[in-house]
Amino acid sequence: MDDDETRLFEDPPPEAYERVTNPGRFRVLHDSARELVERLAREFAVERHDVTEPDPQGRESTVPGVRLTPHSPEAGPLTVVFTAFPGLEVRMGRWYEFLLPACGCDACDEDPQDLIEEFLTNVKALTDGRFRERLGHGRTPWLEFSFAGEDWQEGERQRLTRAEATAARRLGPADTLHWAPWPRRD
Repeated sequence: MDDDETRLFEDPPPEAYERVTNPGRFRVLHDSARELVERLAREFAVERHDVTEPDPQGRESTVPGVRLTPHSPEAGPLTVVFTAFPGLEVRMGRWYEFLLPACGCDACDEDPQDLIEEFLTNVKALTDGRFRERLGHGRTPWLEFSFAGEDWQEGERQRLTRAEATAARRLGPADTLHWAPWPRRD
């Protein structure tokens, strides 16, 4: 193995985990999300609400966001929050939330184009009616998500912390949600 190949498998230096050299590279996430939200609002029968929410990354007190709620109650809602980092907090359906980038530090080295693709893929699963959520209240509460319709193997499972489990219980009993496709505008 040569020196370049060896470096590929080495852990980043510890200081890289605390450093964000160019956060502006993630600004393209805002641009892509705005374009997608506008397209979705034109193509689908949804109510659009511009919202102001607490910045999930705590850099600003509040940040703008957009909530799209399909006219069909069987179709899952979408909320996109434009974080000050810059990045996105995305909420789909009842329980699924994710941050893009998840971290943003130099060590994680997240590629903005990969993040855009992840965002578009997840939202397409929601609008196509392939997104599923499942909440379990067993000894160890959990949430499970699938982006491939009925196939739970293609999803992800998250164990909940005690605080998350308490919050999930407030949302109601264990449930499986099969979100319907978003209705198109006439």
